[in-house]
Amino acid sequence: MRRFIGWTHYFRGDGEAALEAMRSQAELLESDMYVYGVDLGDLCLLYALLGQAEEARGVLDENRDLLPKMGEANLMGSWELACSAAEAMALVGAPEESAALYPAVAQVRAGSVVMTYSMGLVERILGIAAACEGRRDRAEGHFETALQEAHELPHV
Repeated sequence: MRRFIGWTHYFRGDGEAALEAMRSQAELLESDMYVYGVDLGDLCLLYALLGQAEEARGVLDENRDLLPKMGEANLMGSWELACSAAEAMALVGAPEESAALYPAVAQVRAGSVVMTYSMGLVERILGIAAACEGRRDRAEGHFETALQEAHELPHV
């Protein structure tokens, strides 16, 4: 998948090549695929990491209809978009947007998911969203759990 190529470019310091790979991957997926939204979440997060706040917000705004609907069955891509967007919005200085995604991210964790498809610990993302909500004690608890999980999860 081009998304992994995109992340490789990013971690090598080539933001433009990363964006090119991520954009092309996001264009490949069909909206009825269960993973639709994963790549949009990656693109949103990548824009945020590159300091392109308006672009990150644009990806979220254009795809709000893909976010999970509480109490309903949702596709994997919806949950992934929520997790990536929660982190991205914190990075671009939109804490209220990140905090608003806390319930969706908490639902991901309640379903026993420890890591997202993008390899982020869900507890870490919950900590970010809780901090954006101004819930310091809750955020610290999530970050402590994330650290514990990082030490205990097997690394292959």
